[in-house]
Amino acid sequence: MDPVGAGTLVVASVTGAASALAPRHRGTAHRALLACSVAAWWAATAVLAWRFVSVDLRLAEVAALTRDEVPWPLRLAGTWAGPAGSALLWFAVALAVTAAATEGTRRRVVAAASAVGALAVLVLAGPFDRVAEPVLRGTGLSPVLEHPMMLVHPPLLYAAQAAVLAAALADRSTGRRRAALAAGLLTTSSLLGAWWAHDELGWGGWWAWDPVENTALAPLVALLASLHATGDRAAATWRRVATVAVLAGIALTRSGLPDSVHAFSSGAAVAALFALAALVAAASTAAAARHGRAAPAGRAPSRRARWAERLLGWGVGWVLVVVAAGGIAAAVLGVREPPAAVDGAALARLVAPVGVLLALGVLVLGFRRGDRWATFVAHAGAVVFAVGVVGSVGSSTGRAVLQVGTPAQVDGSTVVVESVRVVEHRADLVRLEAVAAVDGRRVTAAILDHPDLARTRARPGRLVDAVAETELVVTDVRGDRVVVELRHHPGLPWVWAGGSACVVGMLGAAQSRRRRLAASSESSVDPPPGEGGAPGERAPAASDPAGALASPG
Repeated sequence: MDPVGAGTLVVASVTGAASALAPRHRGTAHRALLACSVAAWWAATAVLAWRFVSVDLRLAEVAALTRDEVPWPLRLAGTWAGPAGSALLWFAVALAVTAAATEGTRRRVVAAASAVGALAVLVLAGPFDRVAEPVLRGTGLSPVLEHPMMLVHPPLLYAAQAAVLAAALADRSTGRRRAALAAGLLTTSSLLGAWWAHDELGWGGWWAWDPVENTALAPLVALLASLHATGDRAAATWRRVATVAVLAGIALTRSGLPDSVHAFSSGAAVAALFALAALVAAASTAAAARHGRAAPAGRAPSRRARWAERLLGWGVGWVLVVVAAGGIAAAVLGVREPPAAVDGAALARLVAPVGVLLALGVLVLGFRRGDRWATFVAHAGAVVFAVGVVGSVGSSTGRAVLQVGTPAQVDGSTVVVESVRVVEHRADLVRLEAVAAVDGRRVTAAILDHPDLARTRARPGRLVDAVAETELVVTDVRGDRVVVELRHHPGLPWVWAGGSACVVGMLGAAQSRRRRLAASSESSVDPPPGEGGAPGERAPAASDPAGALASPG
């Protein structure tokens, strides 16, 4: 075991435990110890990252997930490519965010989680375990993971999940703003992950129902319900549901049971810890929903707002049921040989009516008065996104064997392959590119051959306009004959545009809500004598029971 990395996790555990047990009157010591614990988590992450960048093959994680030939940024990405490194980075991000966002007893819970998590990651996940026998060359990442998005998507997803936990731990004054921020981050990470899959593998339908994808979808829909809730109690309950979805999703995907393209290897021991946390969070959610006090009376929501909340609540509840059923089925089927995959198309058919109903609800009930630009942009983006998803259902694919230099008709388009050449040749990679013209527009597609992994994959070339995207895929080259696929995807640009607008709207709502909270706080300060009101009389606080991005109406 690497003594430096292991030592930092031991420090994280000890200081976390000391922070959780510090006397209540020693608030400064409690905060300082928790800060030391979080810093130790990040020091451990930095140690592992340096081992990856320097290709220290004495560590089992490094030997399994990197090699000398890849550029250093992708060697760095190997830090979170496996279950042990992922658990290490996830805890570092989650503890930093929640420690900064909580106070009092809740911060002590964070400190206890830091103490327990450090020992669990060190002993059960083993990010600093050494190899049993000397290794001369690392195995490296799966070719699909050797993508620039590997540097961005996983850390951003972890930050989004940490933001969900922070939103659940927030009080009623900041809960909706944090929920909007978490929803924006989850949507961003999902869009980047979707683009990554699209860039590597080509468009294969909007949602594959992969278990890891659903760990982002489930909490996202719960957060949307919280943002549209007309009462603080309902909003807080939905935020707790989102937390349960995050923890249960991590437990499922890190167990190694589901057959997932994201599953690097088994991490069942750490998964059990997350499963326990999910059970505790679920019990807390149920207790709070049953015994929690109702929000103080205020301006009653309109009938339109109540109907919007019910519509979204029913839809979100059904999506969560389908996601949970699909996850359980994937876990059960994943232990069989050969692994059986859950039918994503069948799950999509179960959810499709809900998506249509919610899109209609946004059109009829979703647009608020114009002074809230962020809410308008978010809802408009949802409509554009839905139109793009529906349009992409009409995708078509044509296949043909073309001779270099000879035009041919493929799926209604004129395609001519102009040239084929090898542009890169390394010991671990051979890249072949085909330059072609589709209806007069030039595009380049590639085939990547990994000799040491005995794997070959295609990288599509793309042509994009305002309403559709066209992909050219080269699947094989035999002399002067090239096997191609031409894929037309109507509506796909609208998916990216609409999703991006949703992100802008959600993040804008979080920021505008923060400004309104500040204004409300200022308005509640005692006015000086002679400037309105009796001395000591407080001005009424601004009331917004529907929330920053909450119920339309």
